Amino acid sequence: MSSAIKAALVATFLVLVSVPSAAQAKTLTVDEVLTLLKAGVPSTDVLALLERRGGPTGVVEGDLDAARSAGAKDPLISHLGDRLKSLVKLRALAAAYDVFENRKWGVSLLHPKGWVLSPLQQSEDSWFLSIQREAAPASAWFKTARLFVWIQKGTSLPARAQPEIARKMVAVISRRLRAAGMEPGDPRTSLAMLGRQAAPEYQLRATMPHQRFKGTLTLRTRVLADGTVVCAGFACSDGELPTTRPLFEELARSLSL
Repeated sequence: MSSAIKAALVATFLVLVSVPSAAQAKTLTVDEVLTLLKAGVPSTDVLALLERRGGPTGVVEGDLDAARSAGAKDPLISHLGDRLKSLVKLRALAAAYDVFENRKWGVSLLHPKGWVLSPLQQSEDSWFLSIQREAAPASAWFKTARLFVWIQKGTSLPARAQPEIARKMVAVISRRLRAAGMEPGDPRTSLAMLGRQAAPEYQLRATMPHQRFKGTLTLRTRVLADGTVVCAGFACSDGELPTTRPLFEELARSLSL
């Protein structure tokens, strides 16, 4: 590359970093990062630009070696590696999950591809969705592995009411399990953390001794700032627990639970 071209590229870089952030809508691509490095722009300056502009987009495995060969230092390589991990995870999520949207409520969530969504049960201020590995009646909690979401608006409840709401829901579920011929055990309580936020989580063991059945029902609850109550959970047999729990965690993350 001639010195004149390099000088032009460096000048372009200086213009880019001087543009006000409001005008910087376009994120950088990997090719643009490599071009700047090959033109002699310091790795620290390229990293600063990425932190301002976002990106790079479309990172693949070989790009880290290419960037290192072009002069990228460890902090920039680490940034590119983080972007690669994020993109790999997004591709994996897209391959394994579908998106359910309720535009009226402004809610979207991830659920496993191929699972059956029961008809949405909703009223003016609440809705309930059940997502099953196979088709099953809503009352048959353990007929097949099941994820579920319940949202109630307009409660005016404070966040400190989360544990009490969760306890009441567990009591309702326990009664329904008994009505279905099951024997629910005493619930175990824990806290699920998302960043600095905590949501009470209840795990309820259920058995049917005459059928030698053992299963788990888990419920997680959060009261949002506007008083909306969001509950999500899953029910499955013990044998399905190792595969169902990770699916529930993705569902919960998509709901910020």
